[in-house]
Amino acid sequence: MRVFIESRFKEGIEDFQHALKLDPDNAFIAHYALGNKAQSDEFLANLLEEAATGDSYLIAMVYGFRGEVDKAFEFLDNVMENNSGTLAVILSEIVFLSLHSDPRWQPLLEKVNLLEYWLEMPPEWGGPQ
Repeated sequence: MRVFIESRFKEGIEDFQHALKLDPDNAFIAHYALGNKAQSDEFLANLLEEAATGDSYLIAMVYGFRGEVDKAFEFLDNVMENNSGTLAVILSEIVFLSLHSDPRWQPLLEKVNLLEYWLEMPPEWGGPQ
């Protein structure tokens, strides 16, 4: 995904097409990035059907990548309520870049004791602009 951030779109498209071949059932990001919204929507619908027992963090990732910030925060809040340890890796997730400018981002990081680390990260690694 870094190639998309760096505007190397041709390489990014090739990478996403390769990802689809390797893992077609778990390639929601590739589908969405390639404009296959129907396939991405189908993947998300399946995740939501399993939401009671499913992975709220993965659902938040899908919404974050799609830029659906309110929904992403809704599922991240669910992760926090269930005391899931998965938020420990949130700073390494490029899919959450769309959340960084939202006023809820820093309080969320503060709740999981990651705000200080994020504030020290360089922008090219996902730190504040």
